[in-house]
Amino acid sequence: MEGNGFSSTRQLYSFSYRCFILRLRDILVQKDPDLFVLNSSVSAEEGDTVSIQCFYSHQNQQKTKRWCRIKERSCYEAGKTSSQNSSILITDDWKRSFTVEMSGLTLSDSGWFFCSAGDLQVPVHLTVARAKAGPVAIQAQEENTWHTGSFCLSQN
Repeated sequence: MEGNGFSSTRQLYSFSYRCFILRLRDILVQKDPDLFVLNSSVSAEEGDTVSIQCFYSHQNQQKTKRWCRIKERSCYEAGKTSSQNSSILITDDWKRSFTVEMSGLTLSDSGWFFCSAGDLQVPVHLTVARAKAGPVAIQAQEENTWHTGSFCLSQN
């Protein structure tokens, strides 16, 4: 009877051990990716400024961070100022994220971009829409009174 009791305990221990290994393997699979963005699709209006935050793993902390436009095959590098576009600013906090700020957006800024850290790339789609007309205050000189109205500017 003792032999049977020992054998049952041993099998139970062996079964529990296998379950623990499976759970540990599942945890390892669910680690954060080496490079990611929270929003892979960003929308704005003409003239707006957008910020895209790109997160990277500890292993990529020392790698070069870039923001690239796929259509033009052009990249802007974090920490470099020469020959950079003044409407694009890239700042690396060195705490596992870098931020891309694009200001003065135009319709032609719409398209596919990607964040990169070393050889890793994550796509981001930017959609820039026409600015909506808003109320504008206009002063009539002869009467010295204020009127409100709306107007749109168009490019020909």
